Amino acid sequence: MSWSVGVRVAAVVGLVAGGLTAGVGVGTANAAGCYDDAKGVIKVEGNFYVPTSGSWTTTSRCADINLKLKTIPEREVRVCFLPSSGGMTCQSSYKSVGDDWEVVASAVKDGTKFKFQFRYSSLEVTGSAAF
Repeated sequence: MSWSVGVRVAAVVGLVAGGLTAGVGVGTANAAGCYDDAKGVIKVEGNFYVPTSGSWTTTSRCADINLKLKTIPEREVRVCFLPSSGGMTCQSSYKSVGDDWEVVASAVKDGTKFKFQFRYSSLEVTGSAAF
């Protein structure tokens, strides 16, 4: 009887460990898929917003709005949302973004229109955005 309990425990431990490993792999694959279709970000001097005209729309590829810049030192940026009712609503605080992927807005609904707002207009910036 105790051998049977040991086998059951080993089977449960094996399933749990296998499930955890599979879960980690899936999460990594989703992040890679999100970044695979990143858009180029170019902010020219004199502008606060990217894109300078129009907006971007979030997709199902990413749950968040992510940004990576090719600038040192880091730049301060926030996301401004453009609701279908009109106007623009920006996050209350800026986030420092450098040359590693940073989540600038998390858990954003698919189909949400937005643009980035940089704190200073005098700085030129290039990088990539995934959303």
